[in-house]
Amino acid sequence: VKVARSLQAHLSDEILIRTQVHDPNHGFLAAEIIGVVDSQVFYIGADYSVIEPLDNYICGGSGGHIAMGVLNALAGTMSPEQLVHRAVEAAIDHDPNVGGPIQVLSTA
Repeated sequence: VKVARSLQAHLSDEILIRTQVHDPNHGFLAAEIIGVVDSQVFYIGADYSVIEPLDNYICGGSGGHIAMGVLNALAGTMSPEQLVHRAVEAAIDHDPNVGGPIQVLSTA
């Protein structure tokens, strides 16, 4: 994934999630990156767009919209690790393109 040079230096050690998909119709690898720089979340799309979410959380991939619904509904009701796990579980349950196992990593 090509990333703007100004972000690339900061993201090298702080990438949290990277999803990759091979597109058989076009023969290329698309990727999404969710990273944290100085406690701020950034989403870098396969089209190289950079999004800084207002709520300081964002999801990617085919089940991202499902996981975002869980994060929005349950934010503040449990630990961040439990919340992420519940969001990914919901995506697995409701999107046939999402599967486990789930591994929650922390930068703390």
